[in-house]
Formats: sequence, C-alpha cells, structure tokens
Amino acid sequence: LGRPPLNLRTSLLMLPIAHAVVAVPFVLRSVLPGFRAILPSLREAAAVLGAGDWRVWREVDWPLVRRPLLVGALFAFTISMGEFGATVFLVRPETPTLPVAIFRFLGQPGALNYGQALAMSVLLMLVCVVAFLAIEHLRVGGAGELSVMPLLEITGVSKSYTPGVRAVDEVSLSLDAGDILCLLGPSGRGKTTLLRIVAGLETAD
Repeated sequence: LGRPPLNLRTSLLMLPIAHAVVAVPFVLRSVLPGFRAILPSLREAAAVLGAGDWRVWREVDWPLVRRPLLVGALFAFTISMGEFGATVFLVRPETPTLPVAIFRFLGQPGALNYGQALAMSVLLMLVCVVAFLAIEHLRVGGAGELSVMPLLEITGVSKSYTPGVRAVDEVSLSLDAGDILCLLGPSGRGKTTLLRIVAGLETAD
C-alpha cells in the first residue's frame, strides 16, 4: 500500500473518495426506489413491440430513474459541501474545503477573520438550502424514500394517419404497480397503435 497506484496519501483523489463513502447511504436511499420501479414486464413489453436495448433504456428505464438519480446527485453534492469530520484529517493546507476554511478563520483572532468565517457560513447555508429545495421539488409525496410517479400515465393521447381519421382519440389512463389493464375492441380500433405509442415506437399527434 506504500507505492502507487494504491498509495493515496499524497493524491488529490483521497478527499473525493472519502466524501463518496460518506454520501453512499444517502444516495442509495434516493436511487433504489427508482430502480425497483423498473418492472421486467415493462422491458419485455417494449422488446416484444420491437424496441432495441438502447431504446428500452431510453423510453422505459430512464424516465423512471432520472429523478432519483438527480436527487442522489444533489444529496451527494450537499453532503460533500458540508462534510467536515473526515475532511479535516485529509485536506491539504493549500486547498481547504469551505467548512475547513471556516474552522480555520474562527480559530484566528481578529474581527476580519471572524467576518470572513461568517460570510463563508452564509454562503454554505445558501448553497445547501438551494440544493435541498431542489431535492424536495423533485420528490413526490412525503415518504422517507423517494416516491416514484405512476408506473404509466398518459393524458389526451391521439394519433391520426390520415386527415380526419383518428386511430387513437384522446386516450388518458394512469397505472400503478400491480394494476392490470386490458384493451378490448374490434380490429383496427387503435389498440396496437396505443401500445406502440406507450412503448415509444410511435409518436402521438
């Protein structure tokens, strides 16, 4: 462990690694609900309708996980900004983080140092408040974990292939996990078209 690349004692990577370790539990708590909402049946349905692996990820997986991933990133950023316990032992004197700089200014006599520490504290609080407001905006509901949006929700979907003739006319529905939907109707009434729109293989009007 005393030789590169395992010797990180003089590496700039030491601090980001320590911050990442501290933030991992908060990030996992935010991200896991989104990944749990990806049901295999959704991916299989998209594949049956002709979507490739990349399109399944883009049209099925990504809409479910993008908000949890963004919340996890904001949590990691906010925790990293305010981390002091591990940082004070690992940070270099010439590149202090904001909490360490505040600590150093408070430890020095003089009104100027005290004023600079207060200004940095206000800046740190403002950044954290903005980040947490963004997190709350991205959250749905008041549960401890990030709640995910309905499994499937469409509003006013229509599709016309010829002027004046609609294969799908103002269809709206919302499905949660465990719900079962059955589309019934004669041939040519837009059932397959609706499924292809849901899977991202057709573009609605």
